[in-house]
Amino acid sequence: MKFKRFINFWVGGLLGVIFLNYLAVGFIDFVLNIQTALNLLQHNEQFQAFLRTFLP
Repeated sequence: MKFKRFINFWVGGLLGVIFLNYLAVGFIDFVLNIQTALNLLQHNEQFQAFLRTFLP
């Protein structure tokens, strides 16, 4: 009986850690993709020309 409770606790903890890892990695990937997109737009000459044309 105690062993079954221990296994349930261990499996639940493992699933919780996997879920938190999934959330953290997803958030980090999202932030890095935004940074990459901004860097790409910053160094894109066509986008810079577009901004100079339409923005004061």
